[in-house]
Amino acid sequence: MKQTRETLLEMKRSGTPIAMVTAYDRLSAELARAAGVEMILVGDSAANVIYGHAATPQIGMKEMLLCAETVRRCAPDVYVAADFPFGADESPRAALANARRFLEAGADSVKIELPDERAWNALALLRDAGIPVVGHLGLLPQTAASRRQCARTEEEADALRAAGRRLDALDPDAVVVEHVPDDVGASLAEICRAPVVGIGAGRRTDGQVLVFHDLLGLSEKSPPFAPRFVEGRALLAEGMAEYVRWVKSRGASLDK
Repeated sequence: MKQTRETLLEMKRSGTPIAMVTAYDRLSAELARAAGVEMILVGDSAANVIYGHAATPQIGMKEMLLCAETVRRCAPDVYVAADFPFGADESPRAALANARRFLEAGADSVKIELPDERAWNALALLRDAGIPVVGHLGLLPQTAASRRQCARTEEEADALRAAGRRLDALDPDAVVVEHVPDDVGASLAEICRAPVVGIGAGRRTDGQVLVFHDLLGLSEKSPPFAPRFVEGRALLAEGMAEYVRWVKSRGASLDK
């Protein structure tokens, strides 16, 4: 069954946690689908984990569209949100054009980080045009000066809750909230009618999202709030080393 906005809303109403993960290519999309996730985020984290850049603003629409097309092809029945790369909303015209390109590539919605009024205006413009959106609050990797936890003071928490109410008024398909205290994540889940999916935002959000490479232990370094469920990098490194030993031994038996 195809996962839709209505599916996600019903999961929130019933209290069923939503599993979301990033994916960028055939392997990540197929593994996510086989595991039973309801949402895939075609994340701009591809800049780091796929293309080897130091920061997410170094990826553009060309790469993101290719990732979105691949993920949709390989996970046809999963809800797919695609990250707006940095600068994709530099003008209203660009925001509309880039959002439509993502939908043509197969995404169900576009996700926008909301650091300033330009981003908020772009999100409102997309909603007025009937384009489904996912808003991103809390830590915003594209523009953040540091990776410190957000909304740690009551004043910051109140500002984030106000942003949640503002976002809720725009009727997004979902909200991603990153690296905030547990109680702030929980309050956003209460404020917003749409599902609030947390990453480092406590256990009381409507769902969780992690970067594919972090949860599988493929990243050299993961954020402190990202649990690793297997040490995949070590396993793959050992397999590669075993292959090199096999080559150097001119194809000696692999039997132990």
